[in-house]
Amino acid sequence: MSAVEAIEPLDRLPPERRVAATPQRQRPRLRLLAAPSGHGDAQPVARLPFALMLLAVLALGMGLLVIVNTQIQTRASELAALEHQASQLTNQKAQLQTEVNQKRSASSLQVQAHRLGMRPNPKPAFIVLPSGQILGTPTKVNGNELPHQVYLGWEQTQQAQEDSRAAVAREKAEEARKAEEARKAREAKLREQQKQQLEKQKAEQKKAAEKKAADPKAAEKKPADPTTSADPKKKPNPGGN
Repeated sequence: MSAVEAIEPLDRLPPERRVAATPQRQRPRLRLLAAPSGHGDAQPVARLPFALMLLAVLALGMGLLVIVNTQIQTRASELAALEHQASQLTNQKAQLQTEVNQKRSASSLQVQAHRLGMRPNPKPAFIVLPSGQILGTPTKVNGNELPHQVYLGWEQTQQAQEDSRAAVAREKAEEARKAEEARKAREAKLREQQKQQLEKQKAEQKKAAEKKAADPKAAEKKPADPTTSADPKKKPNPGGN
């Protein structure tokens, strides 16, 4: 066989040479296996590890669920506490803002000025700008021009309002007490009148019953004495005339 024939394609070779040129495959070696035992000797499927695994997974899931619920409740409690704190801070802010507004009010400034020794001028004078003209007559203030003027602070004003509300409440309570006493007096008088009327009716009924009981006795007593004359002043005749 030449080199040209060696490199000639396989499909161009004749069948006898093609079979000789085809490499033979090695067959795998076979080995003997043990025959399966009888059905009665079959080993049972191991189910206990699988059940234990399921129980472990279930327990783990329940534990995670409990942990999540606990965390949710804790977060909810913290959220409620923070909301309560925010509400308290909001109220405190509103209270401080109210106090600031009260301190800025004209009445509060007037009270503070009075505490510092400043007194109002009942005859003020005004300067017109930019001309500098003075309107009114400047008068020196001694501090005794308004002796009856009283300056009340915020606390004193609140106390006065509370005293006024308490006085009104006491008046209303006194009126309610008097109205209740009058109602009880009317009810007692009405019960007394009803009692007297009932006693009067009972007396009239008793008197009528006694009169009714006395009339049959008089009717029975009248025919029992045949010699009794119709005229009670006329004496009976002993001679029979």
